[in-house]
Amino acid sequence: MFSLQNSTGYRVFLVLLCVLLFATAASAQGKTKPAKNTTAAWDTESAYYKAMAKEIVKLDAMIADAELRRVISALERIARVEVTEALPQYYLAFSYATIAFREKDLDEIDRWCDRSENALAKAEEIGGLAEEELLVVRALVQYGRLQVDYMGRGLESSMQAEKYLRKAYEINPKNPRVLSMLGQHYLKIPAQIGGGREKCCQYAAPAAEAYAAERATFPADIYPIVPHWGELDWLEIAAKYCFYNPVTATNKQP
Repeated sequence: MFSLQNSTGYRVFLVLLCVLLFATAASAQGKTKPAKNTTAAWDTESAYYKAMAKEIVKLDAMIADAELRRVISALERIARVEVTEALPQYYLAFSYATIAFREKDLDEIDRWCDRSENALAKAEEIGGLAEEELLVVRALVQYGRLQVDYMGRGLESSMQAEKYLRKAYEINPKNPRVLSMLGQHYLKIPAQIGGGREKCCQYAAPAAEAYAAERATFPADIYPIVPHWGELDWLEIAAKYCFYNPVTATNKQP
């Protein structure tokens, strides 16, 4: 569903990154809100689970823009009803960030990114989601904003995205979305300043193994509405650039 490989103009700003040799400072680690009981996410008989699963399963596929907008509308309705659940806001943030990558109107890209950040703030306020999951989507928002002005925003947005991903890695180095996004990030960074294909491929096996380990924690025969996106995209990238070809995952259906 999401891949930085779809950002065709990304390389335009790379020359700006050459001034960043050893310039990235370590960020202070923030506090993580304790997770609340997530039983509702696995209660397959509840109206909440059924409504969420119906929409989230669509995000696991390469859906057209019109369908993605319908998913967003549905998630917005769920969020208005389920005001104590963070997942609707989380998936809204993810969907807003995703559609920003497809948007052609530069002003609209920023509006979608603003909406994503607002949804993330609401999810964080509700609580119950791991902080690293929110940080990964914050990084996606930065990549989205970068599209508006590669030369003007490339340096700042790329640095901010990496800051979010590094912090997420400090919190949970085994989160598959953190690992796969770091791999994609470094694929777009020149080898002279610490990126490149070789650096990207260091994440190929760890990310794939982390996705497999995550799937093993989900209840059997239940479609997960908790964060789980990114595996198929990452396996495709790893196979293309790293010649890594593990067994392809098959997502459960609600």
